[in-house]
Amino acid sequence: MHFCTRALALLGEGSVRTATYCVSLVRQHDYDRYIAALFAPETVRADIFALYAFNYEIAKIAETVHNPVAGQIRLQWWRERIEEIYAGASARTELLTKLGTAVERHQLPRSAFDDLIDARELDIDPAPFADLAQFESYGDTTSGSLMRLAARVLGAGKTLDENAREAGIAYAVTGLLRVLPFHAGRAHVAMPADEMAAVGVSPDQLLRGRMSPDIAALIARMSEIARTHYRHVARTERKYLPAILPAALVPAFIRILNQPGYDVYHDSTEIAGYRRQWIMLRAAIRGRV
Repeated sequence: MHFCTRALALLGEGSVRTATYCVSLVRQHDYDRYIAALFAPETVRADIFALYAFNYEIAKIAETVHNPVAGQIRLQWWRERIEEIYAGASARTELLTKLGTAVERHQLPRSAFDDLIDARELDIDPAPFADLAQFESYGDTTSGSLMRLAARVLGAGKTLDENAREAGIAYAVTGLLRVLPFHAGRAHVAMPADEMAAVGVSPDQLLRGRMSPDIAALIARMSEIARTHYRHVARTERKYLPAILPAALVPAFIRILNQPGYDVYHDSTEIAGYRRQWIMLRAAIRGRV
């Protein structure tokens, strides 16, 4: 229970002792993972924040470019930086320095970083996912890969890989549902085509930004997929739990998204910061998300 007590104290402070660039970036842009990282031992927390800062930098590319070619160029830049890290070259930025330290300290597999970058190519493709299998693969290679890397930093090795897959997909699905309005504004359809067809939803419907019974049915259908993956997350040793802790929020997000009369395009899907902290603390205490 000592790590729960330590994390509760940090959550009460609302910060960590040294607000480095990586910590500040994650706290501002990825609050779920920021909270989760506070449950990790202080000796490895900086390494986890470096992973999460890297993830944010590649995830935001699709939001900041105006065409796919520009996105590909920026993703290639990150591929080259990862190659340099594994070649032992000098880092160019604070983030790359800390990421290189994490890679060396924990012998993190390069394939996981390559998977994360490759998956982000789908973010700059306006077409829907071809099918549910591709959609779930995206969730696994984004959120799942990041959880597997965090698990290795915590010393879990490969033992948490399956839990990271299930937790990662569940968290990614609810995340993609929550940002339907944002994607509509970018003319991007981030849902699987076969699941859309099953409930009679066309890409144009999602892009119009108007709620309908068909879209509600799609949200319910995708929520059940997230719920199924969440239920397959097995009990995890507490010392490794911070790696998958963001998935503890999945049930709360699902409840919001499926409220009667809920309009994903106009109603908030946010959960207050103190509630997110409490949900993760409760999960940490009971030893499972």
